[in-house]
Amino acid sequence: MNIYFRTNCNNKIGLGHLSRTVKIAEYFKKKGLNCIFYVDQLKNLGNFKIKFPIFEINRNYKFRDQARDAKEFLKNIKSSEGYIFLDDYRLGNTWKKIVKKSKLKLIYLSDKIEKEKIADFVVNYKINANEIEKRIKYNEKTKYLLGTKYALIEDQKSNSKNKFAKFNIVLYLGGSGDLKILKNLAYAIRAFFKRKKEKKILIKVIVGPLMRNSDCLKSISKKNNYIELIRNEQNLIGIYKRSQLFIGSSGTSVYETNYANIPTVLFKYAKNQDDTIENLEKLGHFIHLKNKEIQNYKKVAELTYLIFRNYKRIKNLTKLRKVKIDGNGTKRIFSEIFKKKNKLKKKLLEKKRDSKLKFRKALDSDLNKILFLRNQKQNRLSSLNNRVIDNLDHYIWWFKSKRSFYLMYQQNLVLMSFWKKICNIGINKIILTGWNSVKNISFLNVLHGVLKFNATIDKKYRVLSIVNKNNKVSLKIDKYLGYKRLKNIDLPTASFLNSLKVNLNKFLISIK
Repeated sequence: MNIYFRTNCNNKIGLGHLSRTVKIAEYFKKKGLNCIFYVDQLKNLGNFKIKFPIFEINRNYKFRDQARDAKEFLKNIKSSEGYIFLDDYRLGNTWKKIVKKSKLKLIYLSDKIEKEKIADFVVNYKINANEIEKRIKYNEKTKYLLGTKYALIEDQKSNSKNKFAKFNIVLYLGGSGDLKILKNLAYAIRAFFKRKKEKKILIKVIVGPLMRNSDCLKSISKKNNYIELIRNEQNLIGIYKRSQLFIGSSGTSVYETNYANIPTVLFKYAKNQDDTIENLEKLGHFIHLKNKEIQNYKKVAELTYLIFRNYKRIKNLTKLRKVKIDGNGTKRIFSEIFKKKNKLKKKLLEKKRDSKLKFRKALDSDLNKILFLRNQKQNRLSSLNNRVIDNLDHYIWWFKSKRSFYLMYQQNLVLMSFWKKICNIGINKIILTGWNSVKNISFLNVLHGVLKFNATIDKKYRVLSIVNKNNKVSLKIDKYLGYKRLKNIDLPTASFLNSLKVNLNKFLISIK
């Protein structure tokens, strides 16, 4: 039986579609099936090696519309038996309807959270793909293969534990990224580590087959004993397993690095890389930068060094992943397609949620929740610094900070975050505190949280309160708790407040 793959790749869209269909083909070939690929133009493959028959739709083919593409594709395969895997963003319902007029079964690989109307099967292994189930009826003709258990990972199971002589960092932007970014980042990381007199570092730069600015290879490949160029490597799992940190785009790598159990610094590099931080955290990825932050090379280098210095904490974060990729995705896809009956699994009844307010000390895994809460407008306006804090700055600060954080939450939703820090004012030590909350939280809930937090403060220290004059809730809380306004501020306190850039025309200072 023949399995036909209609997909594509080029410098703009990268190699993601082609590489994941190749993984399916490799497993299907083991099962005795003939796998044949069709793309726009073979020259777009660059140095990407494929071990299957692969053809152009037409010589010097240029895509114009779905209908023409579907007719040309069917004309090429000259068959009414077999299966078609479609993995191409350009080809939608018009293409599917024409192809479905044949007797061929259609399997659609998609990243979209939407209901399918035409294909026989839908494969969507994104972390949030199970949301589609809410829209599906039990009598649907389309079979949905949803969730990370169908993730397309090449199985490289190994029980061997690596012993690292150097700190191994992988830099990767996908098959068609910009090599100049990786070069600049590698140099910045090396410079920062060198400044800190850390010599045991190895930066592995993975060069994708379609990467731009390949002229950078000459300068990178000069005798740099701290940089290792990796070229013409399509299976990256082994590289990840032999490394300690991955820095790169949040595409297929979010699943591959989960499988390899390696800590990550991820950032969005393509439009379709739209996973939320909450979903990335389920996969064990807690550090996620915004698109342009990766080009702030010096700060990314500083973050990399902080991860190196706090590696046990970072590794423990990775272990908190709730979803573990097992590498059996292609096996499950094959089994679902070729088994006789396909029924939707019945939904499990949801457990009753606990509505009680809960309080606990914050963990490293809460760093994104704390940033999100702090950046809410109502909290920024009451803060000494009212600008939005970027992810990169927050992560650097987090691993350098000596503050202790606490959370009050309800049904896993964080309602308030609190912090405290021991500070020196002259020869005396005091506790400086602060808190942020969700919008429209009740005063009683705020009071409940503050009382819980205050119980964590060592009574041997006095507590200094710095409150915006417009923050009526905090002023009311301070009065309730017995804080006394400082009308005459001594020189050591004034010097301390000046170091924090406190504007005494906007903020009131109290102590308890």
